[in-house]
Amino acid sequence: MALRVQALEAYAAAECLLAYAAAPGKEADPALIVQQARAVGKRIAFPRTISAPTLEWIETAPHAEFALGRYGILEPVEGPPLGAIPTASVVLVPGVAFTRSGARLGQGGGYYDRFLAGFPGVSIGLAYECQVAPALPCLEHDHDIDWVVTEDGVYGDSDSMPST
Repeated sequence: MALRVQALEAYAAAECLLAYAAAPGKEADPALIVQQARAVGKRIAFPRTISAPTLEWIETAPHAEFALGRYGILEPVEGPPLGAIPTASVVLVPGVAFTRSGARLGQGGGYYDRFLAGFPGVSIGLAYECQVAPALPCLEHDHDIDWVVTEDGVYGDSDSMPST
């Protein structure tokens, strides 16, 4: 999965990577992607819930400490807020299910949908192939993501599909 993400032009051009700490056994783990992003000098931030339903992005150091936050999700314990998110950013988005066209079913809190509404960069959903469905129920406030990357493929805009 990490190699497929790294092959995307948007990832290569990004100066900032917004990641998440995966719930073991429930979400595709972005740890290798984060490790590689640090190695090439990208800024890294992880979300912290500050109030329902808002995410605050915390810039993290390589050995940042994480603890269970709201909803049992791992969040950074400390670090400076990222502030204005650079336009040249990529956000890795967790989910319960995705479609090949970018629809996403999250945990139901709407945190990522609200964030994506104003996000200036490129969104990449990380999933296992078994999480890719032909269709999902979508509401008016749901936001599609730009790419879905699994262990078997990359789904999104076929005009800019990487050769993986």
